[in-house]
Amino acid sequence: MRYSKDIYDRDVLVKTAYCFSDRAYVHLDVEGNCYTVTIRSKQLDDHYDYENEFENELLAQQARKIVSVKTKNIRELIAARALSSTCLLYTSPSPRD
Repeated sequence: MRYSKDIYDRDVLVKTAYCFSDRAYVHLDVEGNCYTVTIRSKQLDDHYDYENEFENELLAQQARKIVSVKTKNIRELIAARALSSTCLLYTSPSPRD
């Protein structure tokens, strides 16, 4: 199978391959502007459709990456706000001191 480097991120491809590593042998390579993926089942008599499942998982992983990039700032703001209010709560001197 071949996938364009313009559409899919290398990290996404590796994460997708890792999802299949328990049940199939996955080989990744690069040819020009494309990633090449070869999947072979670990079971000799397995007729599972790994190629279509790999493509679905690759698409899902790429969508997660896009959402993660687009929401990075808001997640950082939420975490900073949560940590700053926690620090103020525990570092402020009590009124009796």
